[in-house]
Amino acid sequence: MTLNHWVGIEKYKGKRGTTYSVRWHCPRTNRRVSRSCGAGEAGRRAAGRFAARIKDELHRGRMGDPIEKPWTEFRSEFLDIQRAKKRPATVVRYKQSFDIFAAVCNPATVLSVTSLVVEQFITERVKTVRPATVNCDLRHLRAAMEKARIWYHLPVNPFDAVEHLRVHQKELRILGADEVATLLETCRTLSEQPNALRWETFIYLAVTCGFRRGELLNLRWQDVDLPGLLIKLTCREEWQTKSGKNRVAFLYAHSVNLLESLRKQ
Repeated sequence: MTLNHWVGIEKYKGKRGTTYSVRWHCPRTNRRVSRSCGAGEAGRRAAGRFAARIKDELHRGRMGDPIEKPWTEFRSEFLDIQRAKKRPATVVRYKQSFDIFAAVCNPATVLSVTSLVVEQFITERVKTVRPATVNCDLRHLRAAMEKARIWYHLPVNPFDAVEHLRVHQKELRILGADEVATLLETCRTLSEQPNALRWETFIYLAVTCGFRRGELLNLRWQDVDLPGLLIKLTCREEWQTKSGKNRVAFLYAHSVNLLESLRKQ
C-alpha cells in the first residue's frame, strides 16, 4: 500500500450523537472517497470493519484493476442477490432488462460493456419500443452496473455517461365527480350480473381510498376492520405493496355498506 492509499476513520458530533465515517484514497479514480457507517457504538464498530476491508483490498491491489467477470455469471449472481432483497416483480423486470441487453449487444464480459455499447443498445432498442420503455431498461441496467462497479468488475459505470431519451409526459386525466357518479351508477345497473356488487365495491374503494389495482386484487377480509372503519393493507411473503410498506385507509359509510353486502354473498 503506497503512501497515497491511506484509510482513516472520522467522527462527527451531531444531534443524533457521534457519527462515524471512513475516508480513503481510491487509486482507480485518484480521488478521496468517504462513506458514512452510522452513529453510536454500532456505527463505530461498522466503521472499523469497513476500514479493515478497504485496507485489505488496497493492500492486495483489488482497487487498482477490475476483476474480469463473464456476463452470464454476473447476471446470475446479481439476480440471486436481488431475489433476497426485492419483490418478485422487480426481479422479473431486472431479468427482462438483462435478457434484452444480451440479445442486442451480446456482451462476453462485464468489462466489455462500455458507454458506446450502451448507446448502440439504445439505438437498436428504440426502433421497437417506446422511449419510456427504453428508459426503464436503462434504469435497471444502470443499477446492475453500479453493483458491478462496487464489486470491482468495472472501473466506472458505463451508464453514467449516457443520457436517457426525452419522453413527452402525457397530461394526467382525473375523473370528475359527475364521471365517478356515472361510473358507479353503471355498476348498479348491472344488477343482473353475478359480479355487479363486486365491481361497484372495487371501483368505490379505488376512488375513495386511492388503492391501486394490485392492492385491491390482493385485499383479504382479515385486512378489513368494519367496526373501526379501516382497511389495513399488510405486506406478506407472497405479496407486497408497491412501496413495500403497510398502508391504512379510512372507510366511508357507503364503503362499509358495500363490504357488508359483499361479505353476505
